[in-house]
Order: sequence, then structure tokens, then C-alpha cells
Amino acid sequence: MSDGMRSDEEMEYLEYMGGAYIAGQQGDMGKAFRFYEKAESLGMCEISPQTQMLRFREGEAKGNTRAVTFTEDNVLMVEVERPPVPFDTEVESFMPEIDREVFIQNIQRYSYPLRPYHHNNIKSQMDHIMVMSTGRCGTVSLMKLFEGSDYIPHHAFAYNIPISDKHELMCRMMTKDSPHALVDGGGANNWLVCRSAEWLGAMDVGHKYMGINHMDTIFAPLFATLHSLSRFIYLHRNPEDIFRSFYSKNQWSLNQLHPVEYTDYPVSYRYIEMSEIENIAWYIRFTEEFSRAMGDVMGDRWIEVSANKLFAGNQAEISTLLAFTDAGISLETALEHFKTPVNEKKHKVKRDPEPMMGEFRKFYRKYGGVL
Repeated sequence: MSDGMRSDEEMEYLEYMGGAYIAGQQGDMGKAFRFYEKAESLGMCEISPQTQMLRFREGEAKGNTRAVTFTEDNVLMVEVERPPVPFDTEVESFMPEIDREVFIQNIQRYSYPLRPYHHNNIKSQMDHIMVMSTGRCGTVSLMKLFEGSDYIPHHAFAYNIPISDKHELMCRMMTKDSPHALVDGGGANNWLVCRSAEWLGAMDVGHKYMGINHMDTIFAPLFATLHSLSRFIYLHRNPEDIFRSFYSKNQWSLNQLHPVEYTDYPVSYRYIEMSEIENIAWYIRFTEEFSRAMGDVMGDRWIEVSANKLFAGNQAEISTLLAFTDAGISLETALEHFKTPVNEKKHKVKRDPEPMMGEFRKFYRKYGGVL
């Protein structure tokens, strides 16, 4: 994603990284490795071809891997394409409600048939962290806070997981008492392909991984299954503030989770027609209930942190975050850090959200929210 034209070097990077992904998924490991070597030769970021190859096969990591440095207007991620299964009008379809009890049930029994190498490449368990959120909650600021700590934080990644994979996992999490809810249609394993090199690289250089991209929130149960000591931070923000940010900066897109009508198995779906404002309200409510369901299951491996309190300099909230992560960051450092807003994107403001607030509140309450 970029607000401007790509440079020739950026286009080369995306071409090589995309070519490596396709070749690796097709089983052509030699070709994939050569593409990663070409990407590394550009010197734009940490590639570590041998570590990258662990996305597709069993082996030993050799070095860390980091995506191109995240900036406000330029995120170099390969857009992985996996089209959804065509919607089948001849079978029973579902339009379920947001139900935390159903989420809890499916999180508790979550166990997908993963490719063996994803397990085998993890030589020892570490308490990696995933940050769950809606986005527009201060995740970039959190990433910058933890840079240089015991964790290697990732906000941008080499590969952007397709919306079809996210919706597949979402539908499975929403299906009550389904015998097919835990059958992988490809989404779970594809997410591991798109993310595994990052935690394996962090572990190889003696650090823990911290994933801080809200697009990965729906994969939290998979992360917990693969990493038995993993922990979770739900970064919550006042829902009205989230809406204002999404709406005013015109950042709502089809790459976010949406309410869908879907079939049980194989998962196929189609979007439910509703306004942008209702879509945002639904998404915020889904994320709240799903994230808190993770907390109900994970117990002391999960905390909820208020983004509003962090940026207000609330010492108790900041201390809770620091104690949970135990990353060697002092309270004084964190207090100073949160004084300065990061990634506000004020230049992106295109619309006034205030006339829409009444409608947003109506839909937020419709889906069970309390303001």
C-alpha cells in the first residue's frame, strides 16, 4: 500500500518476495530460495533467505527477518491472493449473531490439522505475544515502544494475509456445534506460511516475537495452539474514537472482517449488504467479543489494556502493560513514549464523522454494545 508511486527498487522487492511465495507454495524450493536471495541483495530490510524458506519446509533458521521499515504511507507487503470458495446457494447458510459463548466453545476445542513442519520448526516454546485489536488503536506506537526490547515487534509483514482466509477462520469461530468447524480449508496453514518466518527468525537471534497487526486478530486461537506459552494483549479503545478514526480518514475497506452469510462446509460466503457505518459498528463489536472470549479461555495469559489510558499517561495502565510483557522497559521510558502520538494520519482526514455519530451509536447498541 502506498499513497504514491512505487520506486523501481520497491517494485523489484515486491516482485522477488511475491515470486518466492508462489514458488514455495508450488514446491519449487530452489526457485523460492533464489528469489529470496535477490530480495536480500536489494538491502532494503532483513530477509535471511534460509529463515524465509521455513515458511514452506522443515529446517533450521539462520538469522532474523523483518519487513521493510514501516512508515505511515508506505507499507511494502505482498498481497497474497486466495479467492474464496464460490457461495453455494443450494446448501444451508448461516447469518449468526455475535455470541461470545460460541467463540469460547470453538477456541477451547481449536485444533486444526497443520502441516507437520510448522510444529517441527519450533525447537522450544517461548512466551511470544500477539496483540489483538480493531486497528486505529495505537498499534504502531506499541511497536515502537517495544523495539530494542526483549521482543522483536512486527507491525508490517512480508505478506498480507488475504481476506478470504480471515473470513474462513471467522466463520468457523462463529459456527455453533459444527462437526466441520475445525476442518482447515487452507486459511490456517496459509496464515502460518505468511507469518512463521517472523517468529522463527526472532527465536534464532535469542528474542521473543510480538505480533502487533490487527489483521491477525482472528488467528489468535491458532497462535495459541502452536505456541503453548503464548500470551495475548487486547488493545481496546473507546469504540466511538475508533469509528471517528476509521470514518474520517476513509480507512474502512474490504480487507477488514465483515458480517457475511456463509455455508458450514466447505466455508463459502458472500457479503451481507449494509451501510459502511453499520459495517464498522459490527466489526468493532465482533472484535470486542472475540478478543474477550480469548481472555475467558486464556486466563492469566491474556490482559486487556486501554489505549485511551495509555495515551493519557495513566501510570497504573502503563504499569500493567509493562509488568505483563516484562520486556525491560522502565515506567519513565513508557510515560515519555506515550506523550507523543504516533501514526495519527491527520493528513488523511477527509470526512467529518460527527454527523454520523448518532447512527454509529444506534448500530453499536444493535450488536450488543454498551456506551
